Amino acid sequence: MKICHINLAKEFNGAERQTELLIRALTEKPVEQILLLRPHSPLLTRLADLDTIKIRVVRSPIMLNSSQCKDCDIIHAHEINAAVLAYAAHKRYGKPFTLTSRHFSRPDSHPVARKIFDKIQLVIATSRKIEQTLLSYDPRLKVKVIPPMSAHFKITEEFRGLKEKYADHFVIGHICSSTDEDPGEKNLLKTAHQIASKNPKLKFIFIGSNKKRLNLNTAMQGVDYIEVLESKRNIGDYLNCFDIFISPETKPNIKPPLIDAMEQGVAIIATDTSFNAEFIQNEINGLLVDKNKPEQLAKSIERLYNDPELREKLRLEAQRYAKRYIPETLAIQYFQTYQELMAGHYFKKNP
Repeated sequence: MKICHINLAKEFNGAERQTELLIRALTEKPVEQILLLRPHSPLLTRLADLDTIKIRVVRSPIMLNSSQCKDCDIIHAHEINAAVLAYAAHKRYGKPFTLTSRHFSRPDSHPVARKIFDKIQLVIATSRKIEQTLLSYDPRLKVKVIPPMSAHFKITEEFRGLKEKYADHFVIGHICSSTDEDPGEKNLLKTAHQIASKNPKLKFIFIGSNKKRLNLNTAMQGVDYIEVLESKRNIGDYLNCFDIFISPETKPNIKPPLIDAMEQGVAIIATDTSFNAEFIQNEINGLLVDKNKPEQLAKSIERLYNDPELREKLRLEAQRYAKRYIPETLAIQYFQTYQELMAGHYFKKNP
């Protein structure tokens, strides 16, 4: 079986990390893999150590590169621009193709998007809410839910220094989306100001954001209980320094860091967005709070701060729950899906 992955993003965000994780996990399966990407894609360097995958560069115009998919059995588009190329290859060579959808909004009504979703054999949704959105767009679509993979972050040599740096603090961490701003980040910032004065050991760490984005004015920038950091490669080191991981979003958003925090065994507080609620069971593997009531976030932080037994219970259960999201497990689902596509299980819809 030969799989042609396509990811035409120019930056490295959630979809690209998931593409990398899947490709690495599939190296243990009896498949050949091709990856089509742009000339300066970060995936070029991130996958440079794999000699079992063939990498092919796509140049503009995208539609003229369909011949690069000619020798594959299945085409897997990992983002919407990739789906345009997958559709072109399908039209030209009849190859079955699938798309991983990570968006909670309905697909575009553009005629090209309509043609793509009319001909696609299967859409892989990363949450049940996305599945519902896709089916509301077109009830004839074949949709399969496969959740995001955890990243298997490793501890690096920097961890010891970080652990020492935060040894006297109770660390509350949040990993911000690099693409989408959310009012929940500012709600968390307000919460930090409200409760840090009562609990001097608290340290709030925002990773992947900046002071301008959070509207930190000059007076606030000097406070020692808030630390705003640029994106980090050694996320595993920071997660293992967190006493609590916060996912404060007010709108649906795919948040792989939530799953990574579960895997690393961090106690979690998350808002009750549709995505968070798919992974966090309130009082079992984390705490869910009303996304429209920031005061609940403050109460939950103080509750976990003062209750180490509850923190430990939530931490252990989250870690146990996260085993279902490791790449090796989800790669089995993807491999089975590819086999089903080749066998024609997902019939094309009637136009």
